[in-house]
Amino acid sequence: MAIENPDNQKQKKLRYTIIIACIVLTMLIMGFTIYNSISTQPIETASNPEVSPDRTVVKIRCTVESPESGVWQGSGVLINKDGLIVTNAHVIPSLEEQGRFKQCLILVPDPDVPPNPEQLHPGHLDQYFAEPVVLEGTSKQYDLALLRITGPNIDQDGTVYGRWPREFPTIKNIGKCDKNFKIGDRLIVYGFPAVSMYDMTATEGVLSTIVDDYTFYTSAKVDAGNSGGLAVNEQGCFVGIPEALTGGVYEQYGVIISARAVADFLNEFKLDL
Repeated sequence: MAIENPDNQKQKKLRYTIIIACIVLTMLIMGFTIYNSISTQPIETASNPEVSPDRTVVKIRCTVESPESGVWQGSGVLINKDGLIVTNAHVIPSLEEQGRFKQCLILVPDPDVPPNPEQLHPGHLDQYFAEPVVLEGTSKQYDLALLRITGPNIDQDGTVYGRWPREFPTIKNIGKCDKNFKIGDRLIVYGFPAVSMYDMTATEGVLSTIVDDYTFYTSAKVDAGNSGGLAVNEQGCFVGIPEALTGGVYEQYGVIISARAVADFLNEFKLDL
């Protein structure tokens, strides 16, 4: 019986080792490539492909002239690319007060600054001016109102605080998925609290009660200043506009004007989104 040269055996083992190592390395590279491709793809939400819902939420700060100067502030949601904003009617000056209306300053998340998971929109927001869209007889029925962005904030030195013209990120599914909502659904409420000029809050809760087609209650906290902001479910679907807190026997609930109410409000005036 022929005895194989020990050197040949070593060479065969070395070749096998190299082949196996190459196979393992190839599999690792392929796996990393696939993972990296998946992880870097933009996440599509039900609201707007490649746009996180919180990027559509703005801070509103409106002022009126003397003799009784006043400031109205809250949150709003961009609903078309040209800068149309829906908010609560009580967030902006009423029709009677608009005779003394001065201006509304709108703070919009900078599209070039990615969301920070620890603090939403920290310290840098584009600034624009907006005017109320006067729709007679709607505030009392819906507690909803509209603002339209008219241009960027420009200071006395000529510094421009918001790019213009531009297309704004928007919520696009208003009233299109409201039939899927049910009690117990998890919600997120976005808005700019009154105590902060630049930082957004996101509070979680559940859909506690469906009062009717137009009104929901949620366990999510609605801070002062968050009125007019945005409520979405876990899939990013537009649930409605947070309005206020209401007291119950045992606890307080946040009130949400439903997506259907917002859709009916917009459809009534045939607004082009």
